Amino acid sequence: MRGFQVGVDIGGTFTDLILVDSATGDFTVAKSLTTPDDPARALATALEDALTRARVKAVQVAQVIHGTTLVTNAIIERKGAARRPHDHGGLPPRPRDW
Repeated sequence: MRGFQVGVDIGGTFTDLILVDSATGDFTVAKSLTTPDDPARALATALEDALTRARVKAVQVAQVIHGTTLVTNAIIERKGAARRPHDHGGLPPRPRDW
């Protein structure tokens, strides 16, 4: 693969990012505080920091790989929207068309 690869982990407290030059293996790391109301903001902050320090333009990024623990943390901590059971009128729920 040519160009640069980005790996991102959006965690409950920090968003960690690594920018890797596919040709040389050189890398730049960045970290920013996670913004739970809009996780993309933290990703953008970390990416801008890494690109600036590595002197790389965004168009040179060939691949972005993303992972997050936000949902897992919300389940463990019992945070998030409240749920209520759905009434299907006595019928089994219909499968969703994905």
